[in-house]
Amino acid sequence: MTDIEINLLIKLIKHLGEMIHKIEYQIFFALILDLIFGDPRWFPHPVKIMGILATRIENLFRRNPYLSSNSLFIRGIFSAILVYFFSIFAIIIIKQLAFFIHPVCADLISIFILYTTIALKDLIKHSQDVYQSLIEKNLILARQRLSLIVGRDTLNLDEKEIIRGTVESVAENLVDGILSPLLFAFLFGVEGAIFYKAVNTLDSMWGYKNKRYLHFGCFAARVDDVANFIPARLSVPFIALAALILKLNAKNAYFMALRDGHKHPGPNSGRPEAATAGALNIRLGGINYYQGRKSIKPYLGDALEELNLKHIKNVNCLIVSSTLLFVLFLFFIIKLI
Repeated sequence: MTDIEINLLIKLIKHLGEMIHKIEYQIFFALILDLIFGDPRWFPHPVKIMGILATRIENLFRRNPYLSSNSLFIRGIFSAILVYFFSIFAIIIIKQLAFFIHPVCADLISIFILYTTIALKDLIKHSQDVYQSLIEKNLILARQRLSLIVGRDTLNLDEKEIIRGTVESVAENLVDGILSPLLFAFLFGVEGAIFYKAVNTLDSMWGYKNKRYLHFGCFAARVDDVANFIPARLSVPFIALAALILKLNAKNAYFMALRDGHKHPGPNSGRPEAATAGALNIRLGGINYYQGRKSIKPYLGDALEELNLKHIKNVNCLIVSSTLLFVLFLFFIIKLI
């Protein structure tokens, strides 16, 4: 290599080092990694580690089987706070150790950790697997694959109900699997993204309204509601804008989010689901079964079209487009600041 080429290469490396030190570029590269590789199953995923930590902390605080509801509630608060603290503390330590090696190493670690908090490709892949099974007219396999992304019973679902479950899952997970970790990363760095994943993990583990977790998991569930409150509402304009770009029903996306978004029993899930239903001209919600128990969810959207296979394709395009628009929005905000 000539001296000019070596100098250009050095400048390029320095420029890349300056770029990846900025959170907006860390988010960008993390999203690219997710789109290319998906969930790093070969790696001890932070969510799995959080799950193990949460289980051990729960067992520690539940040693006494005769606890009052108030005691369970207080112990649930302390348990959740400990999981949040240790999750953030671990990331800080890892980054500091990497920084001692080289500052760029710390930035690369941050990008990798951010990458593990995003679930766009896996969400699309799971829904595509369901789609492919339906194309092949294999309802048994489609039900099995749907069961990986929904909590409802799938054993007896027909094709339309499988499609509905897939669309609902993709729409709901736009927030907690993609937009929320991206927003927390934007606001608070990689520590913020990990904090959000800890919040979301505890909600999925403890946020049940059953005898075991009604009191113990109450705090964790409420923290999750608060964490997703803004991202869920931010999802609506981005779904509508994505619908406009994709020539879907953007106006109806806004209208249904306003009309039906609040009807969902959860404070956040209804917004992206209603907006998605409006964009696709379909109706979501209805009767589901959970461990054999009937649950009636409010209808979201109007059935202007019957549910069919194209709606799985369309919801995937909608979610990918919404995510890219959201990231561009974050870049724009940073440049304004």
